Amino acid sequence: MILAVSILSSFAGGCTKHYITAKPDSSAIGFSLSDFSDTRAAINNVSEFALGSSFDVWGYYTSASAGKVDVFNHVPVVKSDKGWGYSGGDRFWVKDVQYDFYSVYPSGAGNALEGETIKVSGFDCSATGADAVDLMTAVSKGISYGVDQSPQPVALEFSHELACVKFIAKSAGSEVTINSISLVGAGTVGDFNLNASAEPKTRSWTVSGRSDETGPFSKTDVDLNPDGTEVDVYGDMMVLPLQNLEGVTLKVEYTYAGETVPVQHELKLSEATAKNWSAGQSYRYRITVPVQSSDLKLEVSVLPWDKVDDAYVEW
Repeated sequence: MILAVSILSSFAGGCTKHYITAKPDSSAIGFSLSDFSDTRAAINNVSEFALGSSFDVWGYYTSASAGKVDVFNHVPVVKSDKGWGYSGGDRFWVKDVQYDFYSVYPSGAGNALEGETIKVSGFDCSATGADAVDLMTAVSKGISYGVDQSPQPVALEFSHELACVKFIAKSAGSEVTINSISLVGAGTVGDFNLNASAEPKTRSWTVSGRSDETGPFSKTDVDLNPDGTEVDVYGDMMVLPLQNLEGVTLKVEYTYAGETVPVQHELKLSEATAKNWSAGQSYRYRITVPVQSSDLKLEVSVLPWDKVDDAYVEW
């Protein structure tokens, strides 16, 4: 028997921005998150940040007399029942100097600032579903106020540095058990650099760990009903961006109800329409297990977020 699995890969057109602002009408520098615009990543709005969530901030000003003066040096900004705050007392604006701010969410994820480069070392994105971690960075440079000016909110634009991937499975009409399903070759651990010394900023990932058949993106005993009910296999997966998907495969073994011999197949994601995983984009793959009596084929369709049409490619 030949396996037929259709994969739907749909992706957003770009990265959603988030904003962090300082307290208005105050000379103290404070932080609060505004409501997010529509996003398709692990964190969708402010309410989804749990109490205790935190991001790291570096901030400094430079002047002709004092040179570079650190105001925030790897300072966690933490969510409490009173809002977002930091320890060590308020930091206050100094007039007629230039400020630069850098930030990384989540706090404590191997984060560092070297010169104008944000570094994240050994970032682990192997958690899925509700435990998936959404790595984000923000830079705001060249902020300065004169003695007669009132400081305005510090607008840190957060950008997603991971890709969001989902795998949705359903049956086309048979009762099926997916005995095992594994995403193999996806980046799970890596080092990230964001160089903000020039525009455009340069971003780079170095992958040091990948998934295999033993995990972390492996599931067993996933039941599919014949009515076509969709099953979210892993939940949100925040994965390392990859310039190409060569070597990334989805290995599936399933059994039809009443049968004893399982069906196995290995899908090469590089043969799907989406040829890479880009930071700030969402990819949805749909796996459809056909009925037992059908002639089987393998097809892929691509559905951009802002379209309603299907475009089919077969191989």
